[in-house]
Amino acid sequence: IQENSAKYRINQEAVQYVVPYMTKRLISADMDDFYACIKDGFLNLNTFSDSFKKSIEELEPGSFVVALKGYEKDVAKKMYLSMWRRPNCVNCFVAKVEMEGLISKMRALGYVAKVQETEEKDEGAAASTV
Repeated sequence: IQENSAKYRINQEAVQYVVPYMTKRLISADMDDFYACIKDGFLNLNTFSDSFKKSIEELEPGSFVVALKGYEKDVAKKMYLSMWRRPNCVNCFVAKVEMEGLISKMRALGYVAKVQETEEKDEGAAASTV
């Protein structure tokens, strides 16, 4: 990391207290991009939609927050992800148990992951042939 890069990391446990004061390092994501962020390890920028990828590329390396579109100002719902920007990828700094909680909240909002949707269609087709 270069000398002039961020010298802090936003902690997921307190992200809802910091977000109302953030301007430059807060990115909104639609459901698909938000879901794509909820993964372990380094995520290649090509994983995301072009508009979201462009927003990430505009950031300097360091800590930033991804907010689910429509919930940017709703700190009570805590639909935020603490992330780290690297030169060609990002990393989600959220505990696995909280990742599962966020995915559960997304399901409650009616979100079905595209991979899960495809699997359900395949299972339905297999069941109808039996």
